[in-house]
Amino acid sequence: LALDRQQGRRLVESGAAATPAVQAYYAGVDDAVTAESFVRLHRARVPWATVKDAFAGHADAAALKDLYALSSSEWGGRLAGVSREPVRLLLQAAGAAPDPAAALLAQKKKALAVMRDWRFRPPSFEYALYYVTRLLADVAVMRLVLLCKLTGIDAAEIGKRVIDALV
Repeated sequence: LALDRQQGRRLVESGAAATPAVQAYYAGVDDAVTAESFVRLHRARVPWATVKDAFAGHADAAALKDLYALSSSEWGGRLAGVSREPVRLLLQAAGAAPDPAAALLAQKKKALAVMRDWRFRPPSFEYALYYVTRLLADVAVMRLVLLCKLTGIDAAEIGKRVIDALV
């Protein structure tokens, strides 16, 4: 998680040198990954000392540390301390739902939706990013489907988990 977080930070930094659209895309992806990691780790009851590096450098690292010590039902009144709106909304949804997967998936799709029009911008940085992200998304979907098939997960359940990233 710490390595994923560092990769996310580098992507956000590299996006800062690019266009505003790329900056917004990387920030949205970083927020979705941060919120999803936070919820999953919190629900798994992994100690903060073990996961703190996964949130290092995030704008809301201090607020996340405070929330981590609480149960998800107690997050409501303290979410105002989370400055990044997508993270705050995802944590709010996760605190209220027994399974936050739908809210987390919706946020990922929202971040990826920004990229749909980039396929019509060649030659540009956005087009190159679209193309590479499309390839990586295809590989990730193939990996997910194969892993689910190997473990005997039903096709309907697999369909719920697949992010149709850039069709």
